[in-house]
Amino acid sequence: MRRTSETPRIFVFAALVGSLAAGAGCADEPTPRSTSAPAAAYEVVPQWLKPPAGQTLGEAVGVGVDSHNHVFVFHRADRGWGNEEIIDKPTIWMVEADSGEVLASWGENVFLVPHGLGVDKNDHVWVTDVGLDQIFEFSHDGALLQTIGRGHE
Repeated sequence: MRRTSETPRIFVFAALVGSLAAGAGCADEPTPRSTSAPAAAYEVVPQWLKPPAGQTLGEAVGVGVDSHNHVFVFHRADRGWGNEEIIDKPTIWMVEADSGEVLASWGENVFLVPHGLGVDKNDHVWVTDVGLDQIFEFSHDGALLQTIGRGHE
């Protein structure tokens, strides 16, 4: 067998699948929920998000919250999954959590098929684009810090 850089990944994947198939992590009966744990209290707030004038929220593909109580929304603007052109509208909105007001937006002319978002401990915003096969890191205020992957050259 020829060793490649994929060999360790394949081994780990096979081990994980094997353990799941053998019953690890699987149960015949559901685990009873603790009666002492408080129920999560969520409340729907209709019309919470207030999009900027002239913009609409497209397919939301990622949401994250930073340490400043800002909600970051990554969306596809007016495009969908099969998009083949770079999106010319802002695709990342920084929203004030209490008011729903969009404080900043960016990402126009960058993304093809936005797909996921995360916020790290430094309040940097990480997003992925599956159409470009790239990962982008932005500062809290929207400055592009780095791009991982070559995209479509």
